[in-house]
Amino acid sequence: MWTTGSDFAELKSRICEDMENVQAWCEKLKMRLSLQITEVTIFSPRPVAATYPVFQVGDVALSYNKVPKLLGITLYEKLTFRRHIEKMENKRM
Repeated sequence: MWTTGSDFAELKSRICEDMENVQAWCEKLKMRLSLQITEVTIFSPRPVAATYPVFQVGDVALSYNKVPKLLGITLYEKLTFRRHIEKMENKRM
């Protein structure tokens, strides 16, 4: 899921609303989300706050991961591939 916003409050509101909609859709289709393993990352070229807002769906708080891995690519919250490249270089040695 991807959204944009000008501040954390706006991002939090949009993501939580979208997650609630996805959860309702899943329940309608008799599917279940694995919220315990669902992660949130805030991508920004500017510094991200030292404390992150808590994103919650129902009564489950989603964990924050500033270096997520997606389809084998390690991302970084500043949208660079630096961490992924470092990881690949270390594997090569």
